[in-house]
Amino acid sequence: MEKNHKTKASTNKPKDKELLTQSKRVFEAFSTAYKTVLMVSIETNIPRANVYQYVSLLKKTGRIELIKKDICPISNCHAGFYATGFARLGIFSNDEND
Repeated sequence: MEKNHKTKASTNKPKDKELLTQSKRVFEAFSTAYKTVLMVSIETNIPRANVYQYVSLLKKTGRIELIKKDICPISNCHAGFYATGFARLGIFSNDEND
């Protein structure tokens, strides 16, 4: 009597792909300007807890940097502003961060 079991890896493929897509969207959102986690969460429609996880992973790999701590324009609370890519160097395609 053989049982046909699905492996966990085969059942998680759609979720893994979704998480990879979310991670990429978070990285790209931080590459356009200095932003807080809340700003990226609203912009990408990704839950803030997920954005914090991606920021943590990006920090470990050195792909994101805390630029400054200031007042978030959305929450009016102190928050960290992060950036990736060219945004870390202060090079933007528009004048969002004057």
